[in-house]
Amino acid sequence: MGAYVFAFAAGVLFLQSYSGLPESLWIYASGAFVFFLIKTPKLACFFLGFVWASMYSDSVLTDRLLSELEGQDIVVEGYVEGLPQQFERGVRFNFNPKKVNLPQTLRLPTRIRLSWYYPSTTVKPGKSGT
Repeated sequence: MGAYVFAFAAGVLFLQSYSGLPESLWIYASGAFVFFLIKTPKLACFFLGFVWASMYSDSVLTDRLLSELEGQDIVVEGYVEGLPQQFERGVRFNFNPKKVNLPQTLRLPTRIRLSWYYPSTTVKPGKSGT
């Protein structure tokens, strides 16, 4: 069992040695290749680790603010997720947007890391009204 975990971790680390993510076609091809490696489970675990890390990294990188929205003021409703962190000039917190007035083609990330400088009120975690 330990050898399989090591092979999976080696596949994840192999992806980390690249400066960028492989194209989606290569990710899916590697995933399909795993089924042909069933007779060599260690190699299959290596490719499984590589595919898993590639797909996870791709999903994280696609959940970011679109360049068209940078520098624009957007009214967003949501809630503070987790505990706010005080710093010298204000407070930082994760914000989970629920309502936003944007066209259907544009979207916000599922979680936004905000910094509020010199806030006039206290930031509290949780959903309002619940």
